[in-house]
Amino acid sequence: MRTRLFLNDANTIFAIDACGPDIGAGNRLLRPLLRGALVAPEAVQALLQTYGGTWVTNRGIKRYPRREPLRSSSELERRVAELAATRQRAST
Repeated sequence: MRTRLFLNDANTIFAIDACGPDIGAGNRLLRPLLRGALVAPEAVQALLQTYGGTWVTNRGIKRYPRREPLRSSSELERRVAELAATRQRAST
């Protein structure tokens, strides 16, 4: 299942699975990352293990401790693009 990524005002990552209505879209406290694009679960897991955050799924909520400080949303978007490129090369 694909996931949307958001940041709050403290630069904490919130990953919300796209299993129903877009919960984060109407929330003024969360900023969408990657213009609300869906992200593969492998990339989400790698980001959360690196930067920490919360993953909301249809099976529950999983919290990851913060390991590296996230300086900006552009840093995170760059990292997602790197993960996507790596995954695409591996599949070809």
